[in-house]
Amino acid sequence: MLVADAPVHLTPTEYRLLRHLAERGGVLVPHADLLNAVWGPGYHDDHHLLRVAIRNLRAKLLAAAPTRRFIETEYGLGYRFSADEGAGGG
Repeated sequence: MLVADAPVHLTPTEYRLLRHLAERGGVLVPHADLLNAVWGPGYHDDHHLLRVAIRNLRAKLLAAAPTRRFIETEYGLGYRFSADEGAGGG
């Protein structure tokens, strides 16, 4: 996939995670919903797995577009995809 005209190589899991967030553009997606959608129902409480995947995905996106923040965190609740090009890095 391309981000800001730079190639970004995602694992299948990272792709599913990004796709699930992007399809809900701007809407908060709870941790349990992401875990269930990406890994399956047996992982609904594995928040550490989700945090690591989000961190890896953010690092790859940041390398391609250093001034953009694509994934926002709502601490204790979930994540949301931000398509706002003006969002600051991190």
